[in-house]
Amino acid sequence: MSASKSILKQHSSDLGDYTGGNDTTAKAVKEVTAPIAGCDLSLEEALHCLPIGFSIFDANHKLAFCNKRYRELFDLPQELTAPGTAFGDILRYHIETKNGRPLNDEEKKGINNWLINHAKKIDDEKSFSQINQSFDSRFLRAQYTRLAPGGWVDLQEDITEKLQSDRKVSFLATHDALTRIENRRSYRVKLNGMLTRSRKGDTNIGVILIDLDGFKSINDTFGHPFADKVLIMVAQRLRSALRSTSVLARLGGDEFAIAESMERGAIDAAIICKRLLSAFEQPFRVDGVAVPLTASLGVALAPQNGTKDEELMKNADLALYRSKKVGGNTFHFFEKEMDVDMRKRLALESDLRSSIKDGDFILHYQPIAKVDSGEIAGCEALLRWEHPKRGLVSPDDFIPVAEETGLMVQLGAWVLSQAFHDACKWPEDIRIAVNVSPVQLRADNFVENVKSALVNSGISPNRVELEITETAILEGGRDKIYKTLVALKELGLRVALDDFGTGFSSLSHVHSFPVDRIKIDGSFVQGLGDQPTKSLAIVRSLTQLANSLGMETTAECVENAEQLSVVQAEGCTEIQGYYFARPTTAENIGIIALSKSDPKSQS
Repeated sequence: MSASKSILKQHSSDLGDYTGGNDTTAKAVKEVTAPIAGCDLSLEEALHCLPIGFSIFDANHKLAFCNKRYRELFDLPQELTAPGTAFGDILRYHIETKNGRPLNDEEKKGINNWLINHAKKIDDEKSFSQINQSFDSRFLRAQYTRLAPGGWVDLQEDITEKLQSDRKVSFLATHDALTRIENRRSYRVKLNGMLTRSRKGDTNIGVILIDLDGFKSINDTFGHPFADKVLIMVAQRLRSALRSTSVLARLGGDEFAIAESMERGAIDAAIICKRLLSAFEQPFRVDGVAVPLTASLGVALAPQNGTKDEELMKNADLALYRSKKVGGNTFHFFEKEMDVDMRKRLALESDLRSSIKDGDFILHYQPIAKVDSGEIAGCEALLRWEHPKRGLVSPDDFIPVAEETGLMVQLGAWVLSQAFHDACKWPEDIRIAVNVSPVQLRADNFVENVKSALVNSGISPNRVELEITETAILEGGRDKIYKTLVALKELGLRVALDDFGTGFSSLSHVHSFPVDRIKIDGSFVQGLGDQPTKSLAIVRSLTQLANSLGMETTAECVENAEQLSVVQAEGCTEIQGYYFARPTTAENIGIIALSKSDPKSQS
């Protein structure tokens, strides 16, 4: 016979001593010890098998029965599990265990009041449940059900793991799993709540969108796990720059958003933006690597720039676009003109897609001359868009749109194919130079596009020179760009570094990447003249660098005899500019090549 069964049998004969002579309760307790019909197991033994705590208290709030799980949940000593134990004694033991000390008089009085209210609540409500925290910080769901003859049944279930799981699910539903700040869904909910309250109190609400500048290069260079660590640190720094009442969220990727009440509108927003930008002044140190990073911010204010969340976020995004366009590391407020500009841009994008499909693009070619002989060494392909309604559209207008939308991959593939075909009609000693955008270099199929253009045109690979910029290396990710350039070199193509000297790490790029030529940026060439200048010092150092590394040099934007004389004296091997020849059609290149005249005669 089990211990609890023995206790029940021992006390069942004199239950009246502590049940107030309640024969019904005594009878119910006696029945617990009786075998279940058709089974050797008694009800008492079955109750001990329950995964929840089970106990019965009589009308005088004294224990009639408790199962094994009930004792375990409250870690009750044997003397407090015997029938006749007052509910108050069990409660006091539990609280003293949790506090680690005996109760003082005030606490004892508080418990007595609680016991009175507890019993009254059971009498009034017949059944109710509540969640309590145990002495060892577990959470228990208690279900109290009044018994008809008096007293109650007490069920105790440990729901700690379930609560933790529910809280985790709830947290993940409203927070970004990586950075642990709010997610897009939660941000929109909280922003709407702030907007609703602001309408009642006439309060300004500021929406700030944040986009990290050049973050993709971090992903490409160091990998996603490394970049994720940077994002976590970014979120921490942004949080530290804000008030506790600010809503900070990660919208996805490297995009963050902030919503905050701003009593003084634009003044407060500007102060916050400056604090946010200052959070990026120090590099982010991850795994021993210092990562410099900046951010672009866009601001929209309610009610000035909109009263609904979608409108505010759209306008803040337009302001963010303006910040990105001017180079990043700054912030802009939304202006109505931005919306007009964006509509124009969308119209341009639509026309661009149609023109790519309809073939409204042509190529012009600007000759590149040998400095010593004036002969054509090659030609640079220049993309031109002749729109049926817009007329001739400047590359400065449509190239950025093509790159931002990814259309540059398709357009660039056409340029490669057309330029290679045109060059096949020229003398074989004239190479073709084609500019390649960062978007193309990042595309997984770029090398295949080059191979396809080579095969379809039949041009010799050693006649092809692809021009990339330092910006392309920075934006594309060094490792990926390096592998792409190596693959191109294996095909037999040449690589030129365009706009050389204007980037951030020119020397490291020349040293690390398989480059055959550097093109000296025209801004340096245009500063050349009879008098020594900084431009002359730069041109001289660049040509000496190239010569020492066995590379060729091309001076861009040579527009007069004086500039030609200087670059020639400094050792440049080739020139490009209006002094030699302006861009022209593929057909005219053959005619110019035949003349092989001195550059002066072509001016």
